[in-house]
Amino acid sequence: MGIRELLPTSALLRMPVGRFVIYLFSSIALVCAEGGMASANPIVQSVFPSYNVAGQAVSLTVNGSGFSGGTVVVRVSGVQQTSISVNSSTQLAVGLTPPLAPGDYRVRVTVMPNDDDGHAAIFDLAVGAQGAQGPPGAAGAAGPSGPAGAAGPAGPTGAAGAMGAIGPQGPTGPQGPTGPQGPAGPQGPSGPAGGGISPIACPSGQFVSQIPVAGSPVCSPLNQSAMTAFGTGRLSLANSSIFTAIPGLTVAVAMNSSGLLYVASNGGVVTGSCTSTPCSAGAEIVILVDGVALSRGGFQGVATVDTGLGYSLANWSLSQVLNLTAGAHTISVSAGGVGGGADFQVSGSDGDPLQGTLSVLQFGQ
Repeated sequence: MGIRELLPTSALLRMPVGRFVIYLFSSIALVCAEGGMASANPIVQSVFPSYNVAGQAVSLTVNGSGFSGGTVVVRVSGVQQTSISVNSSTQLAVGLTPPLAPGDYRVRVTVMPNDDDGHAAIFDLAVGAQGAQGPPGAAGAAGPSGPAGAAGPAGPTGAAGAMGAIGPQGPTGPQGPTGPQGPAGPQGPSGPAGGGISPIACPSGQFVSQIPVAGSPVCSPLNQSAMTAFGTGRLSLANSSIFTAIPGLTVAVAMNSSGLLYVASNGGVVTGSCTSTPCSAGAEIVILVDGVALSRGGFQGVATVDTGLGYSLANWSLSQVLNLTAGAHTISVSAGGVGGGADFQVSGSDGDPLQGTLSVLQFGQ
């Protein structure tokens, strides 16, 4: 026990004098600075060992005082420990090397430079054998579900199951497009001479496409349709502008087999505002098939001259027979400005005298 612990309990009289305190004992008087005399001896108040699964003590938590002011040295039954952490002046953490098996050990704690028994805190440590495992505690509350793991690889395909019963027949689907004409069969034997002129007839949905000098007439599928598209509004263009699709003058056709397509378009052009008269506007009208302008006969130039009326009208009229391959096609009409002193407008909507049209007549072949 140090002087700090002796003074308050065994002194006969304690007398403060300025910054000092006089302690009077039965045979001696001590003069100390306020707060008592410092002690160099460590004091151990409690020890908490930690164990591994084999029941060996692997570390000690030592609580007390006086663990500062120098290097702390801990020996266990004479073996100096090398893993010592001074958490504070009141707590040490000691890693035990080697771990302590069940048994009795003497532990000696000193603070350098006072490494002797007179300045040491010495205590006995009993490491008991590991007790029997207690009963399991009550299950805690379930924690939140963790994130879903990545999908595992697909397993092998299982064996095919037995075929199920045949279901009821579904409704009849729509009739498909007419297929291409097959090759002509061999000529049959000549029939008996008739008593007069027999009418030439083909099955329903076909027409007489060829009448040979001898033999029966050749019948082909009709495969024909007709439609007309009308302009839906005026297209305003500058006197010099690139080709632009005329609103409403676009038609989509589907050729079931190679065949002929008759295309015709007409409509009107009117001059816009003029800064002075006379003024003119020039336009070109073109027919396009699948976005490509026809290279032969598909263009027409239109010119208008305003001599003071405030406007001038002109019309276009184009027609052509096209030989197209089987499949879907788009027919359209575009207009562009090619010069002049005035802007102009092309086509119009219902009731407009400029309204353009695009008519398509399809023939099978």
